Amino acid sequence: MKKLEWYKANPLRAWRTKRKPPLTQMEVAYKIGVSRQTAADWEKGGVQPSGDNLLKLAGMLSMKPRELRRKWARWYDSRSKVEV
Repeated sequence: MKKLEWYKANPLRAWRTKRKPPLTQMEVAYKIGVSRQTAADWEKGGVQPSGDNLLKLAGMLSMKPRELRRKWARWYDSRSKVEV
């Protein structure tokens, strides 16, 4: 898997860009109550959402928190297969 494909497979990014109209990172951050940089870090795989932010994000994506956590963990763990 190429690095760009890995970034695009992020659960938040995939949902955000498939919406009509798509949401920006800033809009997602505003709705959840975090900085744009935090939302960007989630998409880049630098950190994972936790606690209240995970609950808010799961609600926004219409998922159960456990389901979102599993998808996120699967995506995050797949980085070892990324071609640099």
